[in-house]
Amino acid sequence: MFFFLDNGRDSEEDSKREKIAIQVKLEIEHYYDQNSHYPISLNILPVASNKDFISYYKEGVLRYDRTLAKDKPMYQLIWVYSGPFTKEGSPHSFAWSGKQCGNDKTFLNLMSQDAKPDRHGFFDIDLH
Repeated sequence: MFFFLDNGRDSEEDSKREKIAIQVKLEIEHYYDQNSHYPISLNILPVASNKDFISYYKEGVLRYDRTLAKDKPMYQLIWVYSGPFTKEGSPHSFAWSGKQCGNDKTFLNLMSQDAKPDRHGFFDIDLH
């Protein structure tokens, strides 16, 4: 007997999340090129007027962090796959995994130091 366990992922939703994350990544990098530092918040980027972005950022589908390590600015952007989990009051579902990117691999939570990015510069991340 075989059991199919639905992981709750929605490929259309994940594709939408990925497209916005790629746009955010490009805007973060453009912001850095113009200002020599990473934005304090994603809310100051042009994408901040996009209604899907607003909801994703508010609900934690998109997560952003920046820091200064050894006088080097670093950032990390995470987008979470859709999945079987929901937060009360949130219109979005979540999985225990997603994708991450940043300007320095040492600031990322890599599953292995040999990890390779996808074609958009994102690495897999386990959020357990």
